[in-house]
Amino acid sequence: MKDFIFNDYCTNDNNQKAFNRALYYKYVYEIIKVFFGYDFKNNEISKHLIDLLQDIDNCEDVYILMSVCEPWYWTISISYNTHEIAHIERELITKEKRDKFRMFSQDFYLKNGDYIRTLNE
Repeated sequence: MKDFIFNDYCTNDNNQKAFNRALYYKYVYEIIKVFFGYDFKNNEISKHLIDLLQDIDNCEDVYILMSVCEPWYWTISISYNTHEIAHIERELITKEKRDKFRMFSQDFYLKNGDYIRTLNE
């Protein structure tokens, strides 16, 4: 998957940015495999994520992936093969788990970089 290059009019900074689709997918994959220790499932939800990543058309699509359907959402949805995750999330995500996740995310970004970056400032 190639990077999606866009002018970020969504945040009013209008900078040109690159969204690294493959790195975002890798992040979700590693949350499932490494952080939770689950098997990654090729199911309708994982196919949906790939379709969304391939069909990004503008900055709104990028920010929907980053904020509305954030990586937690995709991780739980793929693992349990459902979009209805609120009850599962409440059971899985404790304060301790969130703290560990922050550390996991920091390590991921240090090793791989961020999946969105500014090209010009």
